[in-house]
Amino acid sequence: DSIVILETLDDTDLVFGSTRAMSLSNDGEGIGNVTWSISSETADCSIDSVTGELSIDSANGGGTSCTVLATKAADGNYDSASDSITVNIARADQAPFSVNDVVSLTYGSTVAMGTTGGSGTGAIAWEVADLGGAACSIGSSGVLSVDDAGEGGACSVTATKAADDNYNEASDSEEVTILQASDAIAIDATRSEEHTSELQSLAYLVCRLL
Repeated sequence: DSIVILETLDDTDLVFGSTRAMSLSNDGEGIGNVTWSISSETADCSIDSVTGELSIDSANGGGTSCTVLATKAADGNYDSASDSITVNIARADQAPFSVNDVVSLTYGSTVAMGTTGGSGTGAIAWEVADLGGAACSIGSSGVLSVDDAGEGGACSVTATKAADDNYNEASDSEEVTILQASDAIAIDATRSEEHTSELQSLAYLVCRLL
């Protein structure tokens, strides 16, 4: 007896988080039951021995594979038969990942940038690019500060969430408008009082002369 696994089942990579139903294109002549198993793997794979549904427990960085074995049991007339197929495994894209909106930042102020979404355990790294006349800096924790507002401009902040065993890298950018700080002046009240006193003394002197 002989069996054949459907050849198209290895045409595309199986992505972490998805499953694939294995099947036979030729199930042979006998009446023996077909069971499914994993014969070798560089990813961590699981398969339902009865239905042949293949799933990925870990992609182990992607570029890995699982070899699936189908075995048909012997019966009274036919020997057992088997066939195998190797399915390539890939990491999945992360869930939508974005930098939280920050509309503007004034010179002399700071703001803690944040992110939303993403998948996996990859760390988040920050970088900033200056646009126009402004100059900004950002720390490893995502705190953005304005080094020079110039005459106005913007800074583009990018967050990158690193890849891990199961998910690809993801990144997003947010443009923050940089504002000049308001300048403040104050009148010297003490000097004003001194000037008033001088004027009063001068007026008194003029009156005496008259």
